[in-house]
Amino acid sequence: MPAPTLPAAHPADAFAVSIYTPVHYDFSQVEYVAPFLEQYPGSKVFIYKWNGIRDKMHEYYLKSQEYERASLGVYDFSLKQIVRCIVEEPVNRKVVFLLTTSMAYLFGQFQRDLLKAIKDALNAVADRMETEGVRDGNVDVILRGKALRDKVWGVSVIGHCMYGCMSCKGNDHKVPVYYTRYFKGNIPYTRQSVAQQFGIDLASPIPAAGTGPIPVLCAPSTGETTLLQHRPILEYLKQLQDAGHYKFVWKFHPMVYNHGAYDAACDTDQTELANVKWIFANFAVTREDEPCLLPFIEAFPLVFCDLHSSVPFIASYFSPKAIVCYWNDADYEVPAGRDPEFLKNLHVFQHLDQLPAIFASGKMPDARGDIAFFWQQYGQVDGNEVGRFASLAEWPLVTDVAQSTIGVHATVDIKPAFRRVMAETARRWEATYRDVLQRKDMPEDENGVEDIRQAMGLFGNTDLEGNDSESSSKIDAGAAGAAAEATGKPTVSIMTFNLWWGLEGAYRAKLLAGASPDLKRNPSAPLTDIPAAESQRTLVDHGARAILAAGADVVGCQETGTLFKSDNDAQNERDTDLGKLGDRDNIIFALADRLRALSGDTRWTAIDQGILTPGKGSRHPWGMVSRLPVISRSPSGFGVQVRVPGGAPVWVFNTHLPYKPYGPYQVQRPHDIPYEGAPALSTAAAVVESSALARGAQVDALLADIDGATQGQAAPVFLTGDFNEPSHLDWTARAAISGDHALPVAWPATRRMAAAGFSDAYRVTHPDPALDPGYSWATLGEELQSGKGDETGWRTHGDGARDVHDRIDFVHYKGRGVRVVNARVVGSARSLGKNSDLVQEGVVQVGIDNAQWGSDHRAVVARFELGSA
Repeated sequence: MPAPTLPAAHPADAFAVSIYTPVHYDFSQVEYVAPFLEQYPGSKVFIYKWNGIRDKMHEYYLKSQEYERASLGVYDFSLKQIVRCIVEEPVNRKVVFLLTTSMAYLFGQFQRDLLKAIKDALNAVADRMETEGVRDGNVDVILRGKALRDKVWGVSVIGHCMYGCMSCKGNDHKVPVYYTRYFKGNIPYTRQSVAQQFGIDLASPIPAAGTGPIPVLCAPSTGETTLLQHRPILEYLKQLQDAGHYKFVWKFHPMVYNHGAYDAACDTDQTELANVKWIFANFAVTREDEPCLLPFIEAFPLVFCDLHSSVPFIASYFSPKAIVCYWNDADYEVPAGRDPEFLKNLHVFQHLDQLPAIFASGKMPDARGDIAFFWQQYGQVDGNEVGRFASLAEWPLVTDVAQSTIGVHATVDIKPAFRRVMAETARRWEATYRDVLQRKDMPEDENGVEDIRQAMGLFGNTDLEGNDSESSSKIDAGAAGAAAEATGKPTVSIMTFNLWWGLEGAYRAKLLAGASPDLKRNPSAPLTDIPAAESQRTLVDHGARAILAAGADVVGCQETGTLFKSDNDAQNERDTDLGKLGDRDNIIFALADRLRALSGDTRWTAIDQGILTPGKGSRHPWGMVSRLPVISRSPSGFGVQVRVPGGAPVWVFNTHLPYKPYGPYQVQRPHDIPYEGAPALSTAAAVVESSALARGAQVDALLADIDGATQGQAAPVFLTGDFNEPSHLDWTARAAISGDHALPVAWPATRRMAAAGFSDAYRVTHPDPALDPGYSWATLGEELQSGKGDETGWRTHGDGARDVHDRIDFVHYKGRGVRVVNARVVGSARSLGKNSDLVQEGVVQVGIDNAQWGSDHRAVVARFELGSA
């Protein structure tokens, strides 16, 4: 039969796309997407954190040379990460999501619909931006909207095998993409390397009778219908091997290599696991990270597999081929119902007693079939399968994209739309999730709620109702219109600022080394290298200038003590009683001095609060600086009363809650971030209990001091602080869905502040956490990606897990007549690594040059309107 004529198709390089592939799969599906990832440089894979072999998949994609040549980006799956990658794509390239999931099941349907929602959200934001640009006469905004439109071209389903069973229904193609890389010689292991590894003579793969065993590739499937359920069959093969007639080499379905994925409560799983372990002990087994079957099928003269798998279909490409198939009577279809042309290619057996007729002593089953069956099913393999699929799917051509972006300059920056797109998509995803909760038509054998959580990138057992009392919708409604321009009444600006070891932290951690002439130092100097007097004054000047730039009247400062001057000094302080600072310096007074000198305002004064954090160990003094006159101090020293010109006296309290255990590190999955020996936690209840135990006593003391100072009066009260704990207003269901946070958590410290009548100034004026995260921790590694998906935070912890970013620095307020006018994040204008513009992205509203920012926290400043005196 002559080779079929293939339908007309564009070459693969005619399309202007980046491929984005969600990786829920194991190695079994890599070959279906591999030719696309290699064809289109800069494509991305997003590996689900709940993937049982997530770490192996990361390593596979990151360390494979063929993907390195293609500049493949490798990331954890989250809405946040996907949207960030989309807005960093070149203007002249569109994004196509390529799925291997089955549309016969809810997970695949949810995955497809959620990714389509990203396209819809992008276009909705594009509409609004173009409208805003026209209204405001802002050409840049108009062009940004045009560049966003149809940035995601669509979602295409490639499928994950060539079997054609219910698992792959919904695929709208029969293009043999599985063969492309092998046809083009792009797979790093070959027929020759396989033959060398297993001692196969390719010139004469079937030894003459009595001269050696016949090599057999055993490629079973997995599950209840596979031959892996039947030890007698396996033992018979072992007998044949021991007799020297055959050499069986096992190439498992990639799921089988992950022994930890087997369900201990499932008899079928445990039977298969026991047999798999027995095979490992008695036969040769191929490597897990060489998933493509083609070099193995071509090298081995005889293939032994399950009838209900894709293996006999794949092997038909090499027809005529000797293929022996086990048919279980619980198979999806009886052999009589299969394509008779397909069955002609195979030696099918159902029972053990049929095997001797096939595997007689040293007998080689005859090779059957011809390539005609494969051609009828899939057409000829010619190396342009990517182009054929793209043509069928009508992906955008280079010429189409060029036409659609006429008038949009190639350098137009759409990154500033990142948060808007993410917030809009998170809202849509949350609405989809709520709809699923209400659905009554779920298949009985599927868990729709778990499936949609997993499709969103969450672990299936993530409780999205865990912080439902503070849902996004309630926050949005309660805060709408809260911020406004001042009305001429007295105002006061309150700031919280963690100084990181007395403004020496960044310097002594070598993060400012060489940043400016007066801070040059030896890069090899130890961490305890102490800045000279001139450099120390420069560091304090940086902090003072940041305060002045923010326009603060009163600043609550944490970590006002410098680093230890020696290891002995550190140990001596740990051994002292509470309240002793050792020989470290408290720079709160130097800070007030420099504020006076730099501003010319002699009213700046320092308030030393001492050390109020309970316990021994490395503790930090606190303090405040104020340009408003101090009237009195609170009974326990947490606060001071100041007088606002034209207004009544107000109280300002400052706190620094204990830093360990740090809850956000504990709940990261699949790996927590090791820190101070704290255990990993997986539920909201556990982290709330841990956090309350760690910080509850100090919160008690703080609230008691506030009550003691105010005596029940409704006078204005402000509270600044590094809580070392996020806000319950941030860790909502929508924030978990967006990928900003691991799960919803009703963090206890901020909930207690809310219960005591306090409002959160930043969240009142920025009610949507997805749109305005307000991250204050950590400044020096904000949202960094290496291009390989590595979130390179400013430091690593133990096993290499990276830092996570959060809002843990707050300005709270309460009292009669107090209204917040605005609240802003103050800090480093750009992040390290990719050097992304945090001001432009809306993360920072008061940008300070990085060489002038010495803290690992950002500051927060809020301006308030007061009633008249």
